[in-house]
Amino acid sequence: MKRFLTLILTAILFSFSISAQGTNETVLVNGNPPLTQTMVEQMQLFFEWVLDKKFNQSQNQKLKKLLIEEWKSGNKSDITDALKLMAIPGALEKFSAKDQKLIHDKFQLALLEQIQKQPENALSELLSEVQKNNDILNQPSNGTISQKANFNPANFAGEWLYRISGSIITYTNNAGGYADPSGELSGYKLHSDGTYEHGYLLSSSLYGCNTKIFGYETGTWTVEGNRMIFQDKTASLTSKDSCNASGNYQKKLPLNHYYYDFRLERDEYGLKLAFLKTDGSADPYYKQETGKMGW
Repeated sequence: MKRFLTLILTAILFSFSISAQGTNETVLVNGNPPLTQTMVEQMQLFFEWVLDKKFNQSQNQKLKKLLIEEWKSGNKSDITDALKLMAIPGALEKFSAKDQKLIHDKFQLALLEQIQKQPENALSELLSEVQKNNDILNQPSNGTISQKANFNPANFAGEWLYRISGSIITYTNNAGGYADPSGELSGYKLHSDGTYEHGYLLSSSLYGCNTKIFGYETGTWTVEGNRMIFQDKTASLTSKDSCNASGNYQKKLPLNHYYYDFRLERDEYGLKLAFLKTDGSADPYYKQETGKMGW
């Protein structure tokens, strides 16, 4: 692996730093920092993301062996470069969807160039083998990012919005002006401390009257493999009706404990969490700029 990772980073000129590991991590090789099992998985996640291919178990073990050898060599510059690459999957949420795609494509180009230039390098041989796998994680056009069972929930932190039905502005001649938008939205604010806010808005406008129903939940969330789990701590429903007083109320709702199987994907509209449904379809929650959700 010597110089291979350095050349990739040099070609890209990006800088990332890896977060401190937990005290209960499985240490594979002592050092500063020690090499842990989680760090091996972070490196695998990086290569899977760049190559758009999934490692099999044998390839996972080969990567682990290479990293153990790297740490035992004590080469500080090579270890530092490895740490920077391990940090990239967890740092992607800091970038816009457009920038994430650019970073992905640049790393992919640099990595493939180094594989071609150093075909006898042990890491090159491993990654060439991974390239031939039939287990495709994603196509380059959508940039799907795979998940690991211990992938830090902080990596998903941010605001995610699903426009269930189109929100439109309707001009109403009888009312002499513009009506409120009609539409249906659902959004999650996933905080890096493991708490969340979930808002659901249904807005209906007709003949100058508007009804808004807003559901709001707070609680805790976590990620286990490709499953996102939510536990409500509070839940409420607020209704507002501009023409009917009986439609104005607020009430508490029962608390729920639920989960979604999901994929993290990228398409022409940006980065999205796709919550999978039992009928095979998915609800797409697209990453939003902080503070743009409207609630």
